[in-house]
Amino acid sequence: MGAPWLDSPVMLHSSRMDHCKLNPEQCAYRNGFWRYWYQADHRFALTTVYFVIGAIGLVTVGNVLSRISTKPRAVSSPTRRIVAILRYFTYRSFRLPWIGSYTSPLSYLLLGAAGTIFFFGLTFGPKPYYWPITASFGSSPPLATRTGWMAVALLPFVLALAAKANLITLVTGISHERLQASAPE
Repeated sequence: MGAPWLDSPVMLHSSRMDHCKLNPEQCAYRNGFWRYWYQADHRFALTTVYFVIGAIGLVTVGNVLSRISTKPRAVSSPTRRIVAILRYFTYRSFRLPWIGSYTSPLSYLLLGAAGTIFFFGLTFGPKPYYWPITASFGSSPPLATRTGWMAVALLPFVLALAAKANLITLVTGISHERLQASAPE
C-alpha cells in the first residue's frame, strides 16, 4: 500500500553529482564556475551571505571600537581626524529642496550603493543570462537561478531584522527603528 500522491519511490539519499550527456565542448561550457546549476546555491547564495555578514561585521567593529575607546583622554590629531571623517559619513544628510525633505545619512546611502552594485554585478556579471537553444543545459535559465538563490540567501536576514530585539541590533548597536527606517527622524 503506497501513498496515492507519490508516483515514484522516495529516495532517502541523493547526490549532487550528475553525468553530462552532451558533447564534451558543451559539457565544459555548462560546468563553468558560475554556470554549473548543481552548485548555483553555493556560488550565489553563499556569496550573498558573505556580503551581508561583511557589512554587519564592519558596523560591528565600529560599534566595538566606539565602546572601548575612552572619551575624556587626550587623543592624537590623526585619531581625531579619523573619528571626524567617520562621524561625517555617519551623520551627514543632504537637503532635497524639490521634495522638501532630507536624505538618509551618507553611510546608509553608501551601504545601499554598495549593495546595489554588488547585487547587480552578481546578477548581470556572469553570463549567459539564458541557456543556448541548441543544447539542453537545464530547465531554469541562469538569470532566474542566480537571483532566486540570492533572494533565498537574504531571507534569514529579513527574518532576523523583523523583531524588535534581534541579534543584529545587539552586535551593531543600531536600534531596530534605525535599522528599519527609510529616512532619518
